[in-house]
Amino acid sequence: MIKERGRKEFNIIKERYGILKEEYQVSENVSKDTVFVLDNVGGLSEQFLKRKPNVITHRQITELSEVVELVAPQLPMLINTIENAYQNIAVYGRSPYAKKIFEYLLQNKEITVTYVEDGKLEYRDHKYYIDSDESFEMLLVMDLLVNREVFNKRGDQIITVFSVDMYRADLKSTRNNADINQYIIPKLLENGVNVIWIGTPNINKLVSSKKIKLTIKVWSLIRHISESFFSELRNRKFHTLYLQEESLAAHNSNSKGISEVFFNGEYINFDNGFRRTPQNDPAVENNIWLFGPCCVRGLNFDDSHTMSAKLKEMVGSDYNVMNRGTMNTCLNYVMRMAEYHRGDVAVFFSPDYVPEHKNESVCYIDGNDIFNKVPSLEKHITDSLYHCDEIVIDEVVKSIYRSIGELSIECGEKKKVTFGSRRKRVPALDMYEQNHFTDWLRSLDQYKKAGNNGAIVMNANPFTYGHRYLVEYAASKVDYLYVMVVEEDKSFFKFEERYKLVKEGTADLKNVIVFPSSQYIISSSSLPGYFKKENMQGDILLDATQDIVSFAQVAETLNIHVRFCGEEPKDLFTKRYNDNMEKLLPQYGIEFEVIDRKTCAGEVISASRVRKCLKEGKLEEIKGLVPDTTYNYLKQKYQNK
Repeated sequence: MIKERGRKEFNIIKERYGILKEEYQVSENVSKDTVFVLDNVGGLSEQFLKRKPNVITHRQITELSEVVELVAPQLPMLINTIENAYQNIAVYGRSPYAKKIFEYLLQNKEITVTYVEDGKLEYRDHKYYIDSDESFEMLLVMDLLVNREVFNKRGDQIITVFSVDMYRADLKSTRNNADINQYIIPKLLENGVNVIWIGTPNINKLVSSKKIKLTIKVWSLIRHISESFFSELRNRKFHTLYLQEESLAAHNSNSKGISEVFFNGEYINFDNGFRRTPQNDPAVENNIWLFGPCCVRGLNFDDSHTMSAKLKEMVGSDYNVMNRGTMNTCLNYVMRMAEYHRGDVAVFFSPDYVPEHKNESVCYIDGNDIFNKVPSLEKHITDSLYHCDEIVIDEVVKSIYRSIGELSIECGEKKKVTFGSRRKRVPALDMYEQNHFTDWLRSLDQYKKAGNNGAIVMNANPFTYGHRYLVEYAASKVDYLYVMVVEEDKSFFKFEERYKLVKEGTADLKNVIVFPSSQYIISSSSLPGYFKKENMQGDILLDATQDIVSFAQVAETLNIHVRFCGEEPKDLFTKRYNDNMEKLLPQYGIEFEVIDRKTCAGEVISASRVRKCLKEGKLEEIKGLVPDTTYNYLKQKYQNK
């Protein structure tokens, strides 16, 4: 059956599909009933779609045909997300591409990988069934099949990613809700993590539902016409025009299969793709995790008025609140990426209504109960119920807070609860789109040495005897030591000065290789706040995942097995960064060693001490703190000032 707008257009699509079938070597037993829909399912009834196993739309064919050239050289970053989040993965498909993915996953010794042979996947009763009793955590269907539910012989649903969704420009969805309800939530409950399940509101059961529907329809039309105009009107309505410039500048990335936002400004700040909760305290042991859509992310609010910030204010020192606002289609990945502890609370905003048959261990909140408490709700929303103002957010937070008070929190050993393998894998270089990061990584081949190698990343502002001691010690422990000098120019001394002093100060150490860190290791983009730490008041809860994963990628390129750093007794930001390295580096197979700091006259030698002497004109006091190469440079630069 063909719904055709034009014979010429159909022939083009059919030709594209033929090419794709050949490329993917589609199994005939599951592809013979494929239906072409040229207008992206427009006008076709739900009943028709349910009767047909395979509906290939114009958009899907076009998107797939555009990426066929990418299939051979490039694997999507989503594969790396999956291999780090699931331990038992199966691959189905006859194409060379399917075999390439299978062979890539086989290299990961931390997971179990199975190849499902052709003919093992059958379509019946509007679903796919795999001829296996095994409960795979994830199935990758790399044949040209449309996304449908997949079950094994026992009737267990298998979480599946289909190749037709793999290269979408936006989100690469899975059966995410099934993953959360059937696998993630039960594991959390079994390990002492409480779960609060918030059902989506049924708009037909809301007070003034007709007005609400009309409001959503009008705002949706405005958004369709102009995103920027929509943003301005929304900010005027919610009295947040001061946020517009920053919210529009925030960059969203879906490359990993999850929605991450990267931006740091005066009012809006993200750490490693997720919204920052500024009041979080590292001394607090347990977390409340907020997993939900854009209202959780809170791009319409400044840092102190997001849902997580408001909830943190209410719970005080009992919990930190971790904001994991993203898109509903990828919440399962985000939930699997988190590291929980017994006594934590996971709050999940479900796209479904509250179920009739409830899990007795889960605390359920009906979204209608929350939204019906807001008078004239239509005045507080735009194109979605969850695209709302602070009045609605306040009601959501109050409801969550009340539910937390009713929970029975488990005490005892603070056991970690994680998903996926303990040892994580960095993405393969060909998973990255061609960009400066991969170019930089490839440029590091010039420094590559065989052996048991180590690394130090230092700002050296300026290079002192303390830095020299750290380098000497580390170099004695490895075959080659890489010293990466922070390249970003936001320090007292310019990068060119710092780099020169490190090179000269280590020139006699034959196994030391010095090179710039680039913008990917300790920079304002990879580690926001590093260059503002001298103005930091009090302790902070730092998440340095992005910076450390970038370093892990460098480590794989240069055979780095250990990273060294100096002990940090005073600088709280650097201390928290060291804590992050101690926790995360072993997950990527990298050892981490902290070295005692060198002292002079009973006091730790530090670059800040040298800078203080310079500002006070005490050049002679510097002489015992820095090597001759540094002292001679400083003397020449400052003696006449």
